[in-house]
This record gives sequence, C-alpha cells and structure tokens, in this order.
Amino acid sequence: MAYGRAALLRALLCILLEQNRSLWLVVSAGSTDISSDSVRVSVSTFSEFEGAVEDGATSIVVAGPEIAFHRPLELYNASELSVEAKAPGETTLSGNGSVTLFIVKWGSKLSLRGVTLAHCGGASVRLGRNGGAVVVDSDSVLVMESVRSSFNIALRGAAVYARKRARVLVTDCTMTSNSADWGGALFAEDDSTITLLNSTLSSNSARLGSGGAVAAMDHSVVTATDCTMSLNSAIYGGGIAAFSGSVVTASDCTFTSNSAGRGGAVAAAVGSTVTTTGCTMTLNYADYAGAVYAGGKSTATVIVSTLSSNYAFGGGALAAFEDSTAFATNCTMSSNAASFGGAIAVREGSSITSMDCTMSSNSAQNGGAVVTLADSTLTAIACTMSSNSASLGGAVSVDEQSTATLTHCTITSNSAEWGGALKGRAASTAILEDCKISSNSAGQGGAVHAENDAIITAIGCTMRSNSALVDGGAVGAFGQSIVTTTNCTMTSNSAKFGGVIAAGDASIVTTTNCTMSSNSAWFGGVIAAVSISTVTATDCTMTSNSARNSGGAILTLDSSTIILSEGAIKLNRAAKVRHTALGLCDDSCGSWTD
Repeated sequence: MAYGRAALLRALLCILLEQNRSLWLVVSAGSTDISSDSVRVSVSTFSEFEGAVEDGATSIVVAGPEIAFHRPLELYNASELSVEAKAPGETTLSGNGSVTLFIVKWGSKLSLRGVTLAHCGGASVRLGRNGGAVVVDSDSVLVMESVRSSFNIALRGAAVYARKRARVLVTDCTMTSNSADWGGALFAEDDSTITLLNSTLSSNSARLGSGGAVAAMDHSVVTATDCTMSLNSAIYGGGIAAFSGSVVTASDCTFTSNSAGRGGAVAAAVGSTVTTTGCTMTLNYADYAGAVYAGGKSTATVIVSTLSSNYAFGGGALAAFEDSTAFATNCTMSSNAASFGGAIAVREGSSITSMDCTMSSNSAQNGGAVVTLADSTLTAIACTMSSNSASLGGAVSVDEQSTATLTHCTITSNSAEWGGALKGRAASTAILEDCKISSNSAGQGGAVHAENDAIITAIGCTMRSNSALVDGGAVGAFGQSIVTTTNCTMTSNSAKFGGVIAAGDASIVTTTNCTMSSNSAWFGGVIAAVSISTVTATDCTMTSNSARNSGGAILTLDSSTIILSEGAIKLNRAAKVRHTALGLCDDSCGSWTD
C-alpha cells in the first residue's frame, strides 16, 4: 500500500515536471508536499517516520515533543533525506537509551535541522559499535543546523561517528553531556572531515581515549570556527584531539575549563597537526599542557591567541614533547601555572618557536614562563616576559642539554631563587642577543645564572636594575659553567657578592667591550670571583660602582683569577681596601693601572 502510494506520487511528479507546474497533496499518513524536487512528509510517530523513509520521502517535518526510535533508519545508494522540526527545538528524536537513529552510507546525504538527538546508542557500547546518534559512512554527508545533541553514548562519536571519507557540517548546534571512549561528541576517521561553525560543545567526555568533544584519526580533518568548548574531558585533548596524521584547525574559538591527561584544550599526537588562531583558552587543566599539546612528532601552531589561567604539571599553557614542534606567534600567555614550564614546556628533542608573544605572571618550580628539557630547543624572538616566577629561572630555564636562543626580547620583573630572568644548567646552552633584561631578582644571578657545565652567551644586551640576594646582581656563574658577555651595558645591578658578575666553582666568565656602571655590592661592586674561577674583562669600562665592604670594582678570593686589559676602572668605591683587584688598584680602588 505504501509502496503503491509512493509510485503514484512519483508518476504525478514526472507529469508536473513536464508541464513546469507544481502540485500540493495531503495524504492520510500526514501531509505530503510534492514539488519539482522533493517529497515532503510530516510525521509525529516512529512508524510514520519509518514509513515515510520507505516510501522515498526526501523531506520530513517532525512534530510533537518526542519520537522514540525502535531501530536505526538507513540511507544508502546516494539517497537524500532532510529532517526538520516543525517547531525548532521542541522535538526530540530519542534512541530510547539504546538505539542509533540514522546510518548514512554509500554516498548518501542526511540533513537535520532544529531537532534534538538524545539518549542514543547505549547498546552500541555493549556491542562494541561506533556512533551514538548518527553514523556517516563511505563518502556520505551529514549536515546539522540548530541541532541539539545530548546524553548520547557510544564507543566512538556519541553524537556523530564519521568514517571512510565522510563529511560532516555542524552549524549553530549544541552538543552537551555526550560520552564515548573516543570523541565524546564527534569522531572522524579514515580521511573524513568535520566542520563546526558557531557551535557549543560542553560537558562531553572521552572516557578512555582522545577528544573530549571532538576526535580526528587516520588523516581526518576537523575545522572549528567561532565555537565554544567547555567542561569537556579526555585522556588526550579535553576539547579536540588529532591522531595519526590528522589535522585540526580552530579559529576564533573559546576553550574553557576543559581537562585531559595531555592537552587540556587541544592535543595533536602521532604525526598530527593542530593550529589555533584568534582563540581564547582559559582555566583548562592537564597533566601536561594545560591548553595545547603536541606529542609524537606532531606540530602545534598557536597564532594571535590568549592562553591564561591554565594549569598543568608540565607546560601550564603549551607543551611539545616527543620530537614535536610548536609555534606561538602574537600570543598572550598569562597567569598559567605548572611544576615545570609555567607557560611553555618543551622536552624530549622537541622545539618551540615563540615570536612577538607576551608571557606574564606565569609560575612554576622550573621555568616560570618557559622550560626546555632533555635536548630540546627554544627560539624566542621579540617576546616580552614579565612578572613570571620560579625557583629555577624566573622567566626561562634551559636544562638537561637543551638550547635556548632569545633575540630582541624584553625580560623584566621576573623572580627566582636562581636566575631571575634565565637559568642554565646541566650542560645546556643559552644565547641572548639584543635583549633588555631589567628589574629581575633572585637569590643568585639576578638576571642570569649558570651552573653544572651550562654555557650562557649575551650579545648586545642591556642588564639594568637586576638584583641578587647573594651572588651576581646581573650574572652568576657556578659549577664549572661558562658565561660570555659582549657589547653589553650593565647598570644599577646589585648583590652581596659581585654587583654585576659573581663567578665560583671553577667557572669561566669572559666579558668584552662592556660598560658596567653604578652597580653595587657588599663585596666586589662589579666582579666577585671565588673558588678557582676565572674572569676576563677586555675593553670594558667600569665606573661609579661601589662595595660596602671590599672591592669597589673587583674582588677575588680562593685562588681565583681576574684578567683585565685595555679598559678603564674609574670612580669606584669600597669601604675597605682588603682583597681589591689582586692588590693592583690604588687605595680607593679608584683606577686601574697597567
């Protein structure tokens, strides 16, 4: 009976197409509209819905508070179906706690508008199946507009599961409280694509895997624009996760209060790529990378984004581990916190490049703003780092044979126990070029501190008004480390030992063509060398420095060596003459004599 009615309608449609006319029919199973390109049916029960699909309807209007599905409806062989709520937001398509609503495959297309998809797919988890509400398979297309999806459950993709080159477009939708092992709300694999526009995804969870809200795997692509993701949770990527060569792009999105083991907001792993532009990420949490994570030879790029008040054990805002690469450009990272890397952590052979970024008020035990560990690399260009704090490296800590290069950076008002601005240790290397380093403070090394075979080189830098409670108002070099300063200006720094430079433990400091003025200390207004250390100053000017005790310019103790050549030492003052520049200064340590 139903089949005959459908055949009749199609015959009428063909006649009307030939006459360039349209016809409006009403049938007993609901209203059926016949136009030049569709069969439109209104339904309010599942049996009517199923019958309309079997009869070949291409457009269905659903009415009533709820339609409970008894089994999935399938679209296949390039068929098309549009489903729209008569009153947007007032009709729920329910899976009754166990049923998947739609299976779209073999080049078909399903469009959903104004409906709610809820309580779907529970049985799919028990049966090891994917897709809670909708499965999109094999070159098929799903379009969702103003759809709400909630309380769905699946193994992968509680709201939507897409695979084998499927395409999903989500616009003005809300997805909340969905749960899956992978991809709490949405999951794409096998070269599939998910595009989200102006949608909200909240309180979704990936219980055992990745992508609290969205997950992409096996070279799939996720693009999110003007979306809000909050309170989602996963093992990787509390908001979005990319795995196995997949690509995620988020633009003008907000990520708030998401949580994960790695990547509180976004994560890329196993050769994947994540790019965020114009995004705001706040109050996200993870064991590693409070906001953005790159691991397993992946790449993360963060552009013109704000990352603030995120928290992690490592990398409060951003982290790159396991031979991965991260880029941050024109970003603001503030008030993030971690045990290591208050804003950024890089380790295990990874690299991070930061350009024109501002990092302020971040905190950690190691690296208040940034830490590099385990043979990793940091490149910072034209960045501002201010008011960060740590035990090691108030702004930057370079550790475990890593390398950091900072160029044209401003590093100010940071604080630490060792290295107010920068700390280098464990055979690491740091290069600072044309940087302004001012008003930093530490117990040792008010500006920079090196120990345990570290190498620090400063070229064309200004170090002003830095202070240390004990050693090296600007520079502290200990533990057989090497510090080199060239063409630098060091003024108004202060410490107990070495207003500018303190060297100990067989370390070597070489300073060339530097100006050191108005610095102060208890001992050695400019330089204090102790414990078999060596300080060489060539073509340097030391003026108007002072010591409360000994060595207005220079103090040497414990078999240390100071080598001075082609420079001037003028108008320096010390309260006591004892231990002044190896006895080669006049009675006030006021001028150097060859």
